[in-house]
Amino acid sequence: MSSCVIYYAGDEYGPLILCQLEDCIDPLVRKVSTDEVEVYFLAGTHTHIRQRWRLLGYAAKLEKEEEISWRDDPRMKVHAAHTQRWVP
Repeated sequence: MSSCVIYYAGDEYGPLILCQLEDCIDPLVRKVSTDEVEVYFLAGTHTHIRQRWRLLGYAAKLEKEEEISWRDDPRMKVHAAHTQRWVP
């Protein structure tokens, strides 16, 4: 397993740490709105996690963390689109 640090651009003093994820695999950060981001990652072999963060200018607040189905993970949809084969 590996860990990862996710940064976001702060208002005045440059990038700030949004979160540090221990034992995370293949993280994806997606901006939902001007002040919200979602972080998707694998934790372990089959556990898909989604976190929703609210950006508060100089800080960030974790609003929700939940385990999700692999079908709800946008990383899996992109992976599936790239692995589909065309069959005549």
